[in-house]
Amino acid sequence: MNPNMMVTCPYNNAHRMKESRLQIHITKCRQDHLDDDHFVCPFNSTHVLPHQERSYHLLRCPDKAPLDRKLAESMDKNNPFKGRTAVPSYSEPLPIEPSEIWDEDEDFEPRLAFAAAKEPPVGAIIQPQPFSKPASRRQLYQELHQMPTEAEPR
Repeated sequence: MNPNMMVTCPYNNAHRMKESRLQIHITKCRQDHLDDDHFVCPFNSTHVLPHQERSYHLLRCPDKAPLDRKLAESMDKNNPFKGRTAVPSYSEPLPIEPSEIWDEDEDFEPRLAFAAAKEPPVGAIIQPQPFSKPASRRQLYQELHQMPTEAEPR
């Protein structure tokens, strides 16, 4: 393939372009010619032919040769990669007895791993509960102002 060779568009003979740009042009030009009855070769997408020439082209397409060689190699009787086509037999899965039974510990009560402090630490940011009433917020603020400060002066 010579990328600088000029070729003609299969949809419109007035369109001429470099062979390297043919695929891009065909993609764009196909949109303008949707009503035309053209066939696109499955071996090379730059082969766009009238639909009447389909069977002739499929038999004689030059880009089909590499595919034919690969198919011939795969059909060779001495080929080790033939593939296994046997369907595996179905059997019921064997029951497995569990080594651990987690349901035995249902009476276990979870407990905290640390002792929660009843007093907030010094310097903690304390906010009222969300959606609390004004009276409870007012009481919280009064308690915060009455708390002794344990901060040491520097």
